[in-house]
Amino acid sequence: MLTGIPKGTPVVTGAGDSVCQARGVGACDPSRTCVGIGTSGVATKLANEIAHPGRLQCYATDTDGIYQVTGCQINSGSAYARMVEFLCPGLSFGECDALAEASAPGANGLFLVPYFMGERCPYADSFARGTLAGLDAASTRGDALRACLEGVAFGMREILDLLEPGDSRLSEVIVSGGVLRSSLWTGILVDVLHRPVRIVRNAEFAAPVGASMYAGLGVGIWKDWKEASDLIGEGEQMVPGKNAELYDMRFRLYGTLYPRVRPLYRKMGDGIQEEYAPEADEPYSPTEGAKNIKFVWR
Repeated sequence: MLTGIPKGTPVVTGAGDSVCQARGVGACDPSRTCVGIGTSGVATKLANEIAHPGRLQCYATDTDGIYQVTGCQINSGSAYARMVEFLCPGLSFGECDALAEASAPGANGLFLVPYFMGERCPYADSFARGTLAGLDAASTRGDALRACLEGVAFGMREILDLLEPGDSRLSEVIVSGGVLRSSLWTGILVDVLHRPVRIVRNAEFAAPVGASMYAGLGVGIWKDWKEASDLIGEGEQMVPGKNAELYDMRFRLYGTLYPRVRPLYRKMGDGIQEEYAPEADEPYSPTEGAKNIKFVWR
């Protein structure tokens, strides 16, 4: 027995972290979308078609004709951690949240595009970098921290727009991950998404719960995903607050930043240049904004 595992022990195929996270909050059919923010940010749902190949990731599932469609913004909790380290050495996350909460919704005019390590979604761009826009003489650390929390939330809404284009909004959103440790950030996320969200039991630890569900289904504890997910419960619903309309306006402005700054990223890097010259009034949306971009290797 080379492995140390007794003969006859069941071995069950599981899934990656984001898929397990979705199952762990009950997103087990196309009616629910999981939005999780931890080190990275993920929005994922089940669908019967592959949408936006190259921008969203699509995985096969254990059901024929159903795919797990996922968008991952790699700079999320990690971006906030970097801002805390950079601006507030020695302060706890709780203390930094207090500074961010003291800033007004909209971060007193600041925007932060949190692409500190390149990005995967809504744009696959290894040359992208963080961008802080709108600084003035009155800007504070709290403004910059809040701009980071808002910027990550804006990015998650961009991914949701890819998963559910237009005004479809057919699914219920369930939030999970370390974002739930911060009531400020959770509230910002709900307002930015501008839709009700649900928070279920153990949502902060959804991935191991989902992995356990895979194991239980594999050995016959539950007959199907519906039976397994019924154990999670309904949880509580959060609805957008008074800042949602402000964030709608800020979201539209945020969406114009990356396409206009993107040519600078290319000039900061090596080996690639970009032919892209957007007009000043060029309309932008997450699904349309990249169509005029093409890459030329030198």
